Amino acid sequence: NMQIINNTISNYYNGIVVFNTTAPGNVQNIRVSNNNITNIVDDGIEFEGYGNNVTIFNNTIYDTYVAVSLTPFNSTGIATLIEYNQIHAVKRINYSKSGSTYTSRQNGAFKLLENSSLVNAVINHNSIYGERVIACYAGSQEVYWNCMNNVNITNNLMLSENNYVLDGSGLNSSKVYYNNNLYFNASGGSNIFRYWNSGSSTSYLTLAAAKASANNPGTWDTASLNVAPLVANFLTGNFTPDGNSPLNGSASDGTYIGAVAPSAFIYNIVNVTITSANNTNLTGVSILQVNY
Repeated sequence: NMQIINNTISNYYNGIVVFNTTAPGNVQNIRVSNNNITNIVDDGIEFEGYGNNVTIFNNTIYDTYVAVSLTPFNSTGIATLIEYNQIHAVKRINYSKSGSTYTSRQNGAFKLLENSSLVNAVINHNSIYGERVIACYAGSQEVYWNCMNNVNITNNLMLSENNYVLDGSGLNSSKVYYNNNLYFNASGGSNIFRYWNSGSSTSYLTLAAAKASANNPGTWDTASLNVAPLVANFLTGNFTPDGNSPLNGSASDGTYIGAVAPSAFIYNIVNVTITSANNTNLTGVSILQVNY
């Protein structure tokens, strides 16, 4: 049992790292929450190996190369819960090779590996801006497709900087499920999906195009969106929705998509006629009440 909570972690190679690569059952009942993790060279939070009842909740992860690395991570009992985190992962890594300097851009806010890297998890109500949001790798850094098993990905704001939002989605046949997410490529005019429910590298410019394809399982993204999110400033990690943002009211639980509540709702009430049953005076009666 362990809690890693209310910490500020900045200017390190990695932020929070938990390894258990020997056997199931050694890492149990771990909560990583309310941490502020910034300016990390590689992984903001990394779990590797086996675990049971792990919660990653309400963390702010800003200016990292990878926000959450799960390469691999198998929840052997109670599912891993990754929820209400605010993530900004667009850092570049400069490296040298044969006397030349290169800048790496092949990162993802969530980094996974081939062959069911992440098993038994829920990724829900996160606000994410990354060079890519989910990146699934083979060992040689090519993109792979079957990187999850029994994973639900719902109610997330998923923004890519200038690359695929999902680069290797996992497969419906492996019990991977997506719905009530908002997908958006901030650069505009670029594909948002590749290896979408398929081993094929076919790319899709829009959610509608993916759903119209033969790879659509019929159950994914029936209530997801592919529009501008209308938030304060995702470039700086401010994911607060505007009052008229499409995030508001679009989650599966009737609230907002993402990790951050809207600053306000805008209600348009027009052409309303209210008459009592017997035309009596309605003084003191509330005819409209909005609670949020």
